[in-house]
Amino acid sequence: MLTVICDPDYLESVRAFARRIGKHEQLQKQLDYLSTYGETDEYETLCQLGKDFAPHSFSFRVLRVKRGDLESTATFRFNGGLIYQGPDSPADGSFPSLTVSLAEGTGWFVHT
Repeated sequence: MLTVICDPDYLESVRAFARRIGKHEQLQKQLDYLSTYGETDEYETLCQLGKDFAPHSFSFRVLRVKRGDLESTATFRFNGGLIYQGPDSPADGSFPSLTVSLAEGTGWFVHT
């Protein structure tokens, strides 16, 4: 598991928000999912996590790398957003998240 955090302060502020609303475990589950997606004995995942324009949300890029050979084997797998949806940020296509989701409830959901 390899994760590159482009803005550690932003990640901590989102984690603090998640703790305040009682969703820290749900957020962490989604971060763990992205950082270990498709790992095998031979390959590991490199997740690059950045700040998204939607409140409390992230953009991400997932790469596959051969264990022990990060420099020459990184291949793109997919990218998207780990998007927060809740009372002030509905996932109905409206501002501020501009995201549509079939998931119900409050929390973070992977969008590709």
